[in-house]
Amino acid sequence: MSTSATTQNPLGPDPPSPPSPDAFENAASGHALAVADQVNRDRSLLSRTNAQGWALLHLAARYGHARVVRALLDAGADPAVRSAEGKTAAEIAAFWGHADVAALLSAKAEVLLPGGARRAVKNGPDVTLPITFAGTGTIDRVAPLRGKPDAVDAMYRDPRALIVAFAGPQVLWHARGSGTGDRASSLNQQPLRYVTRDDLTSWVAGGAFAGYPPTAASADANAKLPPPLMVLLGVDTADSARPYFAVDLLSSGAFESPDAVLISFPDARLTDMRMAAAKLYAAGAHFDAGLLAQARSVLDWHARHGFCAGCGARTTADEAGYRRVCPNQPAKGSAGPHKCLSGVQNFAYPRTDPVAMACVIHPAGDRILLGRNPAWPRGMYSCTAGFVEPGESLEAAARREVYEETGVEVREVEYVMSQPWPMPNSLMLGCMAQAQSERVVLHDDELEEARWFTADEVRGMVAASDARFMGAGTAGAGAGATFVPPASSIAGILIREWVGRWAPTMPAARM
Repeated sequence: MSTSATTQNPLGPDPPSPPSPDAFENAASGHALAVADQVNRDRSLLSRTNAQGWALLHLAARYGHARVVRALLDAGADPAVRSAEGKTAAEIAAFWGHADVAALLSAKAEVLLPGGARRAVKNGPDVTLPITFAGTGTIDRVAPLRGKPDAVDAMYRDPRALIVAFAGPQVLWHARGSGTGDRASSLNQQPLRYVTRDDLTSWVAGGAFAGYPPTAASADANAKLPPPLMVLLGVDTADSARPYFAVDLLSSGAFESPDAVLISFPDARLTDMRMAAAKLYAAGAHFDAGLLAQARSVLDWHARHGFCAGCGARTTADEAGYRRVCPNQPAKGSAGPHKCLSGVQNFAYPRTDPVAMACVIHPAGDRILLGRNPAWPRGMYSCTAGFVEPGESLEAAARREVYEETGVEVREVEYVMSQPWPMPNSLMLGCMAQAQSERVVLHDDELEEARWFTADEVRGMVAASDARFMGAGTAGAGAGATFVPPASSIAGILIREWVGRWAPTMPAARM
């Protein structure tokens, strides 16, 4: 080949045999120019596999065709993709003795962020946005003390103790004051309307909370009304171990309705959890948000688990609100124990439901998959999410949910971060997922639409989200635009992480 031809063709000459119409045969036989041309015309070839589960890069590595490997890497092939046997192209090349090809692939894998993302995941996300409901890390939940009534009672009677108050699913909120989130400021300036033991004993009609010990179980399991439901949240290690509790004011019968609660607390109003989360995020009150999540989840669990699953008897609260107990004892004269007293069947503990949330990256790395549920606000698109089923790993759940909802197949799934989501008791497990197919087919009725969005489109949607939610979830400007969830949700954080860090760092060949 002439010098000019070599300059025009940096890959060098192809084998003398004619290339095949099949890209996989060309990769295996060393036809680099043909492979480059075929991939340029059909980018989906980069993510396809043959009947044996091998991608083009695996075949080129297997037969030691460095020219084909370079062409595929230049086109944006991911060197971290694994074959059906779980091997990367570098590992395949090394196994078959092609040390130069293995070195080329290994070096490229160190430079690239595979799928535009993988190194960022392993080192932790760069996003510095706080995780709503995760708290500040200063609450010690003092679990060893929950079963010690004297210790819990002493914390309840501490004059500094504060109580997060609910009326059913709504939380007590200050009617005035924006809330600064500064723990050193007056409590009247906090968004949450904390109450004290004196508030409960002095202001609540009927004396339902007078002398109330939060760990006591009802003496009569069949009583018409249970005792007031109160839960020990913990102590703040940054505030001289100030105790915190949570109470459902409607649980004792002391109040007939939420309106009755507001009559006793004229400086307060009631707010739903989503609005409370947004307001606390906007105020920077992350300590309060963490308490709110803990309180709401445990109180909701009590509200849904008031009866024994084994025998139907009313259960009673125990261990400072972190256990419910069936009080049934063996029947008189019976040969064995009551069916609810075998093993741990007569105990129930608060539950948390894990949810796999996946930000799915396109095989070419330049787009992400977002969908919308018809129940969401018009114009909002988000990541795919679904509950982890029994006997299922996080990674398997993410793959299954993405396929069930969108028809897109996912290969690699990597955990990024988590977020408590007390609506009522979920733990959102945020992941980045690498797609190996791009065709979208809605398999169920959960989504009304799902499609791929480019980095530029996502940037516009993030800007619209920030305008609409003001970064927190409170309605603002930007109504009518296409947008993503606010930064107060883990879906919003994952999307911002991808577009803010991973998408811009991808090689030009992938954009």
